Amino acid sequence: MLAYLGTISFINLAFYLRSWKSINHKRIPSPALVQAVKRESLFLSLSGLASLVCVHLDRVLIFNQLDSRSLAIYANGMIVGMSINALFKTALGSVNGRLAFVKIEPWHYLVVLAFGSVLGLAGAFFMPVIITVLFGAKFSGSAIFSQVVLVSLGLYLLSNILFDNIIFGKESHIEAIYLNNVLVSIGQFLSLLAVFYIFSGSEHLLIMFAFLYPWKAFLSIVVLVSSKWILNHG
Repeated sequence: MLAYLGTISFINLAFYLRSWKSINHKRIPSPALVQAVKRESLFLSLSGLASLVCVHLDRVLIFNQLDSRSLAIYANGMIVGMSINALFKTALGSVNGRLAFVKIEPWHYLVVLAFGSVLGLAGAFFMPVIITVLFGAKFSGSAIFSQVVLVSLGLYLLSNILFDNIIFGKESHIEAIYLNNVLVSIGQFLSLLAVFYIFSGSEHLLIMFAFLYPWKAFLSIVVLVSSKWILNHG
């Protein structure tokens, strides 16, 4: 995990330095804008590392607490579910360019939540068959973890459109993004440790780790909505 984080950090640092040099060689009329871009890009890169730690820490704990077979079944199910969710996230992200010109109403969020939930439930229903066909009966235990991830598709898409709307929308609040990246990462990390402490000797450890995926999406929604409300009324 340390090697992975080191590689990601090095790549982020390389792009950051390259962007910094690029900005310095261009004539930008506002020096304050240049400093703001540098500061925000560096902070977002650093805060993203905390999220990466949480993504992979559960697998490290499973390998040390259980065995490689349990890790393979768990990781396979989670990766399949997360990959499917990521496809819908990419499709939803195609509207980002319009967010600066369109006001997102509450009913838009409800439609995204309902549409994603229905798709997720449908995908979860067929997931045992899909897992068996793709990976064989020996990975049939992975289906339950994919199902947990897919059932939360509505929450996942809702958290993403909230995030994107705060960045690209008419009322952009970069402070809310900062709070989301930091608070959600801290909350996810503490939740992961709490789950491991409570269920480390239980057969329910893996499924409880899987439920941290929708928990992260829920935390993100709460933080984004709350921080945006505070910034608008503060």
